Amino acid sequence: MIDKKLTSPKMTVPLFLIALIVFIGMFYSVVTNQEWLKNIDMGSLTWFTDYFGEPQRQYVNNLFNYYMTFSAEIGDVKGVVLISIIVTIILFIKQRHLAVWFVTYLVSGVIMNKLIKDTVLRPRPYNHLAVDTGFSFPSGHSNASTLLYFALMIIIISVAAKTMTKVLSALVMGILWLSILFCRLYFHAHYFSDVIGGTSLAIIWVALFLMVYPYFINHRRQRV
Repeated sequence: MIDKKLTSPKMTVPLFLIALIVFIGMFYSVVTNQEWLKNIDMGSLTWFTDYFGEPQRQYVNNLFNYYMTFSAEIGDVKGVVLISIIVTIILFIKQRHLAVWFVTYLVSGVIMNKLIKDTVLRPRPYNHLAVDTGFSFPSGHSNASTLLYFALMIIIISVAAKTMTKVLSALVMGILWLSILFCRLYFHAHYFSDVIGGTSLAIIWVALFLMVYPYFINHRRQRV
């Protein structure tokens, strides 16, 4: 069961509205080619290129590049799918209803991001790596990693008995999540607004599925 505090309207409604406003702002600004956003995107891309150069997504060079490559891989399709399968199996054994909620939430969130990406059709930065194909807005890595790691934090916080376990888990998940977001800029795979767009869209989904969770549970119980 997810902690009732996390599904409370006092938490979910503000989270939903803030993320929705951010995403709509990013979406509108990208589609209409707003000058202020182009300046931010090109400024951040130039800074990352000047500071880090043209890093390759390989386990070469320095320790930081190793870590960024690792972050990119666990945030990639294979990494997210593998972690999701493991989590789903564990949840299915322990709490079947939570497993169904988790899969529905994750799959629908990723599909929504893909549909928007294929509608906007924004090209990636000029110096992106060949391994990063497809369009740019909103960032798929940012979206999927936010969906996955927020769900993991919510589940762990809800089921863990010890406060220290909750804190350490949230800390580790938070570092991994931020590392995945950062690596999209480090490897020039996305513009800054792509990362914000993918992240805010995922948070909308997090809030939305936390809102419907109590109704989802009641419906499942009635069917049983």
